[in-house]
Amino acid sequence: MISSPKTVLLADDEHAIRRLMQEALPHQLPGFEVAVVADGQEAIDYLSSNPVDVVVTDIAMPVKDGFAVLAYVRSHHPNLPVIVLTAAAVDAIHREAPRLGLLRVVQKPASAAQVARHILDARSETARGRMTGIPLATLLQLLQLERKTCSLFVRSGARRGRLHFRSGELVNAYAFELDEEGEAAARYLLALDDVTIDFERSLHNHLRRIHTPLETLLIDVACRDDERRRDDEAHDAAAAPARAAEAGRQLVREARSLASAASDLQAAMTGLQGRTAAVARALDEAAPALAAGARALAEPNRGPPVDEERRVAEAWNEVTELAQRLARAADALGADPGT
Repeated sequence: MISSPKTVLLADDEHAIRRLMQEALPHQLPGFEVAVVADGQEAIDYLSSNPVDVVVTDIAMPVKDGFAVLAYVRSHHPNLPVIVLTAAAVDAIHREAPRLGLLRVVQKPASAAQVARHILDARSETARGRMTGIPLATLLQLLQLERKTCSLFVRSGARRGRLHFRSGELVNAYAFELDEEGEAAARYLLALDDVTIDFERSLHNHLRRIHTPLETLLIDVACRDDERRRDDEAHDAAAAPARAAEAGRQLVREARSLASAASDLQAAMTGLQGRTAAVARALDEAAPALAAGARALAEPNRGPPVDEERRVAEAWNEVTELAQRLARAADALGADPGT
């Protein structure tokens, strides 16, 4: 069976790079096709209507830039590997590439062989299930590298806020729930999980209210998150013996309840057995009288019509059969109380 080719989507506004990659990458990547677009909006349009296995995107593009592509992928295709091409110096981020999840950063100019190697690595990571999505911290570091001026609208459930960047520096933030701006709002937003990001070009409030570097804020937030997890784990470990003891007491209560129910059931079965035996004895004692009555009814000129005699006989047979069933049931209950 021949497998369908994989698709690499390349977004770059430079025609020469698009042509080079479209011609060279298939030789480096057998079984891959390369689709090319010229800006971020075209990339988003293509992703919205076509299956893609890997995205390779430039950052600086017209109409919509690479950050808009990253935001769209993060929100709509969280398991899609992304390779970012940037002219900024990315040595620090590049060294961390193995732990950056679905995002890999490559410094331009990059050869087709370099890009192909990153594509294969990203696909391999995905196949091993080690990809976890585009990290928010990496996106923010890219904003610094690209000296981007923009606002990020951040959402996590009902929690919302904005992070404001000027020339790549985080200068202000606003958290809606806190009704607060500045560093406290930034720490609150940076600590959110499972965030959705929209890049906004409009300048909402780029007056500087934050003086702590972004790297320091990210490290502080990560340390606090680690401390909270350790506290939670310690609390769970401390509470484990009490939970185990309570579970044991609950098991004892349930065992006693089951034992009481079994005793009540045994008593009920014993009573039923006695009542069934009494009914059987009463029927046996009444049998001769019933038989005599039936014979008297059957004598000429003294009994009811033949059909009434038949009904009496049928009734007697039913009574006898019922007595036998009751007796068998009583014997079975006495022999096996668990049934």
